[in-house]
Amino acid sequence: MEKFPFTNEGAAELVAALYALPDAALHVEADEAHADFADWLLKHFTFEPSQVAYLGSMSTSLLDFMGAQVAMAMRHRLALTLVKPEHKGLRDSKLIETKSNIDAGGNGSGGENASGSVTIEISY
Repeated sequence: MEKFPFTNEGAAELVAALYALPDAALHVEADEAHADFADWLLKHFTFEPSQVAYLGSMSTSLLDFMGAQVAMAMRHRLALTLVKPEHKGLRDSKLIETKSNIDAGGNGSGGENASGSVTIEISY
């Protein structure tokens, strides 16, 4: 799969490409995102060197949480959105929020279901 720009539009294109995959291939992608979200991001997006460095310095707990949320959204083809300004703000600080409203459940057969959405929002 090609790499996409790390923009709102690039993320939307990636989600469309992923959701065009057969279920088995999409589940492999979801498993990879859940296992190592930073590596999965690097595999699918083009980043500036400073963005790669920032990604490498992020909390592993936060990355694990984000990967789990994104993976659940992917497995169930839920809305998955990146909200990121086009240009860096005047402040040097960056805030990354995972806004998830996923409701998930299981059945007696070991299956699962989910509804909702995940938004990754970056602000300065």
